[in-house]
Amino acid sequence: MIATIIIVAVAIAVAIAVAFWMTGIIGLFTGAVEKIEFVGLYAQPTDTGWTLTAILRNVGTTTTSFDVCFINGVPNTQWGNAATINPALPITINPGQNATVTITLTRGAREVSRSRCCAWAR
Repeated sequence: MIATIIIVAVAIAVAIAVAFWMTGIIGLFTGAVEKIEFVGLYAQPTDTGWTLTAILRNVGTTTTSFDVCFINGVPNTQWGNAATINPALPITINPGQNATVTITLTRGAREVSRSRCCAWAR
């Protein structure tokens, strides 16, 4: 009789422990996901260089932000006068929403690339 009570108590304790463990695992796999996709990306030549337009969509489950933009490995914080980005970063995007980012590259500018990216924009 006592053995039966002990076995039942252990089984209940193990079931509770497994339930808490599974809740933790499920929380890891179904928690907040940050994911931005490029919906569209195109370039247009202008009289002074190029205009790049990127359309971003937040397909994740939580609000996320677009903090930095790289062109050939050079972050926007090092572009100087060679390129501008509009709107200014960071951009906050809510789940399911789109954001449009426009980058203007100046013709002949070399600051963006350290002689790698914008030499072609002459």
